[in-house]
Amino acid sequence: MKQQTFTAPAGKITNVSIKDNKVVVEYEPEFEPKDGDFVVGFKNKTLFLSIYKDVLGTDCFNYHVMMTGFGSRWYNNWGVNGVALRYMTNDEKQLLLDALKKDGKRWNAEKKRVEEIRWRAEEGGLYYTTNIGSNGMLNPYQDIDAYCSVDNNRYNLGRYFQHKSDAQRLCDLLNETVKNFK
Repeated sequence: MKQQTFTAPAGKITNVSIKDNKVVVEYEPEFEPKDGDFVVGFKNKTLFLSIYKDVLGTDCFNYHVMMTGFGSRWYNNWGVNGVALRYMTNDEKQLLLDALKKDGKRWNAEKKRVEEIRWRAEEGGLYYTTNIGSNGMLNPYQDIDAYCSVDNNRYNLGRYFQHKSDAQRLCDLLNETVKNFK
């Protein structure tokens, strides 16, 4: 009698059969989440929704954001060990994305990171920026957002504010820096 062995696939084997003189192995592949995957875990009667980051040691993982079933949220932290994970359903994913939005954050899937949502006026709306006054100093300046290149540049460079006081803080900081630069 001859014997032939092979390495079984990683995962939980659910059935082995012979079909057309071939051994057929049915299995559930091991769960191997990747950076940016939306996953659900359950441990000690606590459900948590996470955006997976990477593995930390054996059976422990880092996450971009984790939210417990109680609504508590943590950002860029390590996870818990010994937890069975699965992919989120669309409803669970939306729940986590809504929670991020409530915190003023959003998930950037391309850059794989949680980001702050910055305010921007609607087209035709008012915002504050900085402008050089006749005294040569920076002063807050109110403008209308036409979503043109000037407005876009101010927004992208961080010179775009909802409140005059925020524009004033930037003006004060830059004016003081220039004054002390000799």
